[in-house]
Amino acid sequence: MKINFIKISFIAVLAMAINFLHAQTISQPHLQLSKGGYPWSFKFTEFDSEVVYENMPYVDAAALQAEDDANAAAGSKVLRFGYDHYVSYKLTNSGVWHNLNNGDKIWRIGIASAGALTMNISFKSLNLPDGCRLFVYNGDKTEFHGAFTQEHVTPGDKMLGSELLSGEKVVVELYVPKSALDHVYLEIWRVTHAYKDLRYAVTRTFGASGSCENNARCPSYAAWDNQIRSGICLVNGGEFCSAALINNTCNDGKAYVLTANHCGSSGFGSWVFRFNWESTGCTTPGSSPSSNSISGGTQRAAYAGADMSLVEMNSVPPLSYNVYYAGWDRNNTAPTNPFGIHHPSGDIKKFSQTTGTGSSATYSGAACWQTPTWTDGVTEPGSSGSPLFNSSGLIIGQLYGGPSDCSCEGSASCGYDFYGKVFTSWTGGGTNPTRLSNWLDPCSTGTTTLSGYDPNASTVALDAGISSITSPENASTSCDPNFTPVVVLRNYGTTTLTTVNINYHLDAATPAVFAWTGSLASGSSTSVTLPAFTASVAAHTWTAYTSNPNGGVDGNATNDSNTNSFTVISAPTGTALPFTQGFDPVTFPPAGWTIINPDANVTWVRSTAASGYGASTASARFDNFSSATDISGESDYLETPVLDFTGTGTLNLLFDVAYARYDASYFDSLYVWITTDCGGTWTKIFGSGSTGLATAADNTSAFTPTATQWDTYTVDLSAYAGITSVQIRFENKSGWGNYLYLDNINISYPVMPVADFSGTPTMVCQGETVVFTNSTTGATSYSWTFGGGTPGSSTSASPTVTYNTPGTYNVTLVATSGAGSDTEVKTGYIVVNANPPTPTISNLAGTLSATPSTGYTYQWYLNGSPVSGANASTYTPAVNGNYTVEITDSLGCSALSAVTTFTGLFENSDAGGMIGVYPNPTQGLFTVTLNTNFGQDCDLAIYNGVGQLMFSKPVQFATGTRSFEMNVAGLAPGVYTLSITDGTKRYNHKLVIE
Repeated sequence: MKINFIKISFIAVLAMAINFLHAQTISQPHLQLSKGGYPWSFKFTEFDSEVVYENMPYVDAAALQAEDDANAAAGSKVLRFGYDHYVSYKLTNSGVWHNLNNGDKIWRIGIASAGALTMNISFKSLNLPDGCRLFVYNGDKTEFHGAFTQEHVTPGDKMLGSELLSGEKVVVELYVPKSALDHVYLEIWRVTHAYKDLRYAVTRTFGASGSCENNARCPSYAAWDNQIRSGICLVNGGEFCSAALINNTCNDGKAYVLTANHCGSSGFGSWVFRFNWESTGCTTPGSSPSSNSISGGTQRAAYAGADMSLVEMNSVPPLSYNVYYAGWDRNNTAPTNPFGIHHPSGDIKKFSQTTGTGSSATYSGAACWQTPTWTDGVTEPGSSGSPLFNSSGLIIGQLYGGPSDCSCEGSASCGYDFYGKVFTSWTGGGTNPTRLSNWLDPCSTGTTTLSGYDPNASTVALDAGISSITSPENASTSCDPNFTPVVVLRNYGTTTLTTVNINYHLDAATPAVFAWTGSLASGSSTSVTLPAFTASVAAHTWTAYTSNPNGGVDGNATNDSNTNSFTVISAPTGTALPFTQGFDPVTFPPAGWTIINPDANVTWVRSTAASGYGASTASARFDNFSSATDISGESDYLETPVLDFTGTGTLNLLFDVAYARYDASYFDSLYVWITTDCGGTWTKIFGSGSTGLATAADNTSAFTPTATQWDTYTVDLSAYAGITSVQIRFENKSGWGNYLYLDNINISYPVMPVADFSGTPTMVCQGETVVFTNSTTGATSYSWTFGGGTPGSSTSASPTVTYNTPGTYNVTLVATSGAGSDTEVKTGYIVVNANPPTPTISNLAGTLSATPSTGYTYQWYLNGSPVSGANASTYTPAVNGNYTVEITDSLGCSALSAVTTFTGLFENSDAGGMIGVYPNPTQGLFTVTLNTNFGQDCDLAIYNGVGQLMFSKPVQFATGTRSFEMNVAGLAPGVYTLSITDGTKRYNHKLVIE
């Protein structure tokens, strides 16, 4: 039956509401400025069955993603996350009316879009007379926004836009009192479906930005607290941009928002401006933090020549939003050390900065500032329209586009962006709708710079407070009991703050006092580091508050104090170093390792297709290639066991990587993180992607590396030496590219080297060499010193040294590793003996004589070959040729003479009738006849081809007899020299034995 509303008492309604809220969890993750309250259908469930849903057409996510990729590759910084369905649902043609007994009515329409991750609704032609209440909620009633009334509707275009609601269904509900039925109007003109593109999908916008991005609330950025408060995330249907609240010279809090012209040219009444979507510290929280938002605005000025758009919001942000209107600088002065505040990839608020000086540039026809290379963070799609601040914290431009992303951080070739100039936009196109001047200087001051405006600024002279505690982080869990507390001190007063007491305590302990001194201007903040403390394993609170600003009384005690809660857990015992993992065991992940796969999609696996440099059997692999759907933006982690870094010296992480991009549009990244507090916080220690990571050329097929297509990376972990509980995680950040391989992970301290060596030989003669064999252990480099040697020093592991000067010499080796050096000195290790004097040869009557002739051993050489048996100081050659003699002393040192050519013998004097031999060739028996020129007594000898004496005998002839018979059948076949001498003459004759 229908409920008779006018018979339900206020108490009964209140009781229903309380019971309902206790029974069901309802969230408003992004709190939209509204009147509050709850839709009637949340209380009266009889409406549930009466929602009529309009079904949206199919959304081709793959085709949309292809367009997004092309736009991102072209440098676009607009983030499209959803597809806009344009509809026309009115009170008169759609939905269902419900009549209440008192004459009031409720109109509801359901809208369904299959596959949507979130949905948001845009209205126009809105007229909500007094008493009307408009709500938007998701299909399961876990999230809602409203109530919206006429004060939330944009004047002129009568538009309104809702914040994002999770799920495939939304319901629009309008309560209309009887008195307003003839005057209420509503049209739904746009339904935004967040499509399943995991790089840009809305469920991934929180936490989806690149790993190089920095949460804006890190303590190191505390000096820019005001500027951070000015940053905004814009939702325009299915697109995200960034923006900033900007001050005007009247300092009146006019709700002006500066963004990029390309972020939208119409439908401003349905824009949603989101504030304070940020972390509380450096660490990204585990779930999306809450935020505040306002719907609707009116564009006041736009100028494409500097990509500028100025929009005035429908409502002024309430004081509870704690916003700040940033100041500006309209001079044409190149910025030094600029910084940006933005929402990359639609993520929570981030801070990017750079060192150096920017320059003027033209980007897509617009006058821009080109930033120096980003050194800490970058921009991404979703950052469009975000402010660029100069070193004074004043806005000088808004982001148009550029090539930067996390793979470009620190890269001069692509790590920069372009921001449309405030200088150019100030006069713009010369008319009020195309320039900033009349909007930002309505009080006609003519100033070129303007400070910011803080609507929450105190009006009292002395007012100091702790605006936030950045360490220990709120709601954090850590196994490290040691903390260095950091607070953000803010001067809320109108007088410059020079001294203040910061009181702090852990749990219920007696507060300690830190006396701060400095100079903090009104409205400014600074990060203050307080003395370290140690907490027990338990849940704790840590509180800080101010007192005695400038030695006086604080005029507003409500903002003095801040408290964070945190928990300390017991640290697990780590595995001792050295630690290695080559993924050869079949079990994966290996024992103690963990895979984190947040999206329950493809993740790390063990692969036997390749290994580091082909030196093992397997590796860890991530398949960015094969997925049928785009997995861009997915992050998967491979975590080591807990490790114990107890030790000293240089500590290094080494790992091998093989990777090929798919192409310039589809590429992936690898990041390495470390935690020392059991995962409470992770610090990036390595990051590379695209061509910087690639070890092979682009490959549109599945990549399998060869043994040569690997790189080894070394990361210095020395800063973490001595910590007993450490973990490393390897993150694959997918761009739907190609296979990524990881292998041979090694973490170890260098060992202290032990230097040792040997030389061969250690006693040498002049000019000889010694080969040194290095038997050192644990060294990475060597430094040798050789007394008397050539070279005199060396850094080779095992050098060869020549010694040219007689004497006794030392050898020194210094062996070095990351742990230190060790020295080995061997005294008198090398003995160098002098060589004998160079011998000379004289030829006396056919006999060669060596000088010196005594005190050495001798060896004669014919044409470089030793003559067997020629070992005396004299030698009578049997054949002509080149003769040398080598003398050797008792130590084995030798000297070789110069060459002496001996030509004292006549070869084959047969032609002159001096010697006759027949038969020749012979088989051993032959007859020799001699000319009468020979004397009675002769000596006969037979030499082989190298001058070796094979046979000899004296021959004595009777008077008138000059022949005799010989038999040398024992000689081997060959060519010999038959030599006959009578003491005054010598003749040779060739003898051939067959």
